Amino acid sequence: MKYLQLSILGLLSVLVVACQAYDEEMDAESNSQTEQIVRFPLGVRSASSVHGHHNPPVGASAAAEEEEAINNVVIAGVAQSSYNQTQHSLDVPSGALSRSFYFAANLTASDQTRVTGSSSPERLELNTLDYLKDNGELKNHSIPLVASLDNVKYSDFSANSGVVQSLLRYKKNVDFTRAFAKVEFIAVPQTSDITLTKIEVINVPKKFALGGVIADYDVKDQATYGYTVFNVPLKKESNNYVGTFYLPEHAVLNPVFSDPDTHNMTCLEFTYVDGENKEYKKKVRIAISSTDPVNNAKGKNGIVLRNYLFRKGPSLDKTADVPGVSF
Repeated sequence: MKYLQLSILGLLSVLVVACQAYDEEMDAESNSQTEQIVRFPLGVRSASSVHGHHNPPVGASAAAEEEEAINNVVIAGVAQSSYNQTQHSLDVPSGALSRSFYFAANLTASDQTRVTGSSSPERLELNTLDYLKDNGELKNHSIPLVASLDNVKYSDFSANSGVVQSLLRYKKNVDFTRAFAKVEFIAVPQTSDITLTKIEVINVPKKFALGGVIADYDVKDQATYGYTVFNVPLKKESNNYVGTFYLPEHAVLNPVFSDPDTHNMTCLEFTYVDGENKEYKKKVRIAISSTDPVNNAKGKNGIVLRNYLFRKGPSLDKTADVPGVSF
């Protein structure tokens, strides 16, 4: 399964237009004899799925279907809408259709209200722990999703040929992208006497932005932003330790991948002991590297990128991992 990133940041200049007060638009249309309903068919993702890998992730089919399920969806600036989960569509009273639209799905009730009342939803910053558990799993099973339609025109809609003549249907699916990254790991002990005692994800941002990456997160006011830690469950398959968790998109000012640093990059940290009960720590940083062999690595060095599948396969090797030294 492959993730495909929406170019959300490129749409910021038009989203203000997208989020004008919907009530005003309806007033402008109040002279029409028949109130029309606009229907948006909802897809989940673009033609491909996850950025980062050409092969489907482990256990992809069932897990991906659940995480991509749309439980609720709203449009920025639109106070009233009706989501039909069976038909996978969203109906809204028609207003001015020549505009741009910004959709958000799987949000908490309070965040839905913030989006429907916002004129700049792409700038909204939400709380990570409203959506992720303290072990990095999805709190409500489904991942937050976003989508944008830029410069929509009346010709992009078609009238219903059936009995309901007041229904206008958008001709394409609204395709969503995930607001989080996903991480899968397989930690491989190199000797039989190694026992893993703890798996933590450190430097997890407490905030994420709905419309794009929060830049230079490490130098922001930590009283408002700050970090949390995920404690990933110990799960063993054969002789290896495996796990999956999610991360909010963000970037740090000066990313450092292979040496100790003070820039608060997100790390996956393994703590293990050997047969003599010596304790070792192995850290693996989670972020896009400029050397990654993928098209979207260029210009994104050090970013935990939304809609991206990170796969890590660290070796737990006591001959290389010095006790007390993480890197």
